[in-house]
Amino acid sequence: MNISFQQRTVHEQAPRALSLYVSRVRLPRALAVLALASDALLLLSGAPLWSRVSLTLIGAESAAIVLALALSLSRHWRYGQPRPARICQVQWAGTGLALLLSLANLACRYMGAGRPALLPLEIALTAVSAGLLVLAGRLWRDISALLREQVLADVGEAFESA
Repeated sequence: MNISFQQRTVHEQAPRALSLYVSRVRLPRALAVLALASDALLLLSGAPLWSRVSLTLIGAESAAIVLALALSLSRHWRYGQPRPARICQVQWAGTGLALLLSLANLACRYMGAGRPALLPLEIALTAVSAGLLVLAGRLWRDISALLREQVLADVGEAFESA
C-alpha cells in the first residue's frame, strides 16, 4: 500500500474535520454564550429587543445542537464501531441534555413572550445549557485527539507492513 496516498488522504480530510468541529462544537457553544449575553443585556437595559434576540438565538442553538448530534451519531455509524467509547457516550449525553434544556428554555420564553422581564428559570436554563455545551466541546477535543492517534497508528501499521 502506498503510504503517500494514505497521508494525502488524511490531509485532504483535514478541512472536512475542521468544518465538522465548527458545526458540532463552536456553533452551538457560540449561540449559547450569545444568548446568555443577550439575557444580561436584557437585564441591564430592559429593552424588549434583547428578549427577541435571545429567543432567536436559543432557537438557533437548539437547531445547531440537533445538527451536532446528528453529525456525531452519523460519524459513529459510518465507521461501524460495535460499541462507542465511554467518552463518546458522555459527550452525546451532555449534548442531548443541553438540547433538552435549550428546548425547555425556548418553550418557557415562547409561552411568556409578552412578559417584560425574564424569569430566573430562563436565565438558569441558558447558563446550564451553555455550560454543558462548553463541557461537551472539551470532550469533543479529547475525542478528536484519540481519533487522531488512531489514524496515525493505522498509518504506521500500513507503513510497517509495506
